[in-house]
Amino acid sequence: MENNFLKIVEILDSEFGLDRGSIFLTTDLQSDLNIYGDDASEFISLFAKRFNVDIKYFNFDEYFKGEGFSLMEFLGLKAVPVYKKLLIRDLVRAVELGYLK
Repeated sequence: MENNFLKIVEILDSEFGLDRGSIFLTTDLQSDLNIYGDDASEFISLFAKRFNVDIKYFNFDEYFKGEGFSLMEFLGLKAVPVYKKLLIRDLVRAVELGYLK
């Protein structure tokens, strides 16, 4: 498990320039690392390819907001969506299982 954790941290560091010391098993990609939208999509694709993890049942929109902002949400005319957390621990588990959903 620790080896997969370190490999995931290495990818996050090389792709996003994140401080390795600030990434833990309980770190959430979106709320803690500010990874969302196109960056999140590219990371999940890279993660799946590097670790041979099946992501066909992973619902991206449940975990990540899109690029930009919604004027309707900003004005309070539409509720701000609540996203599920995708923790580093979940990614490590996905490597062990061979799929992410």
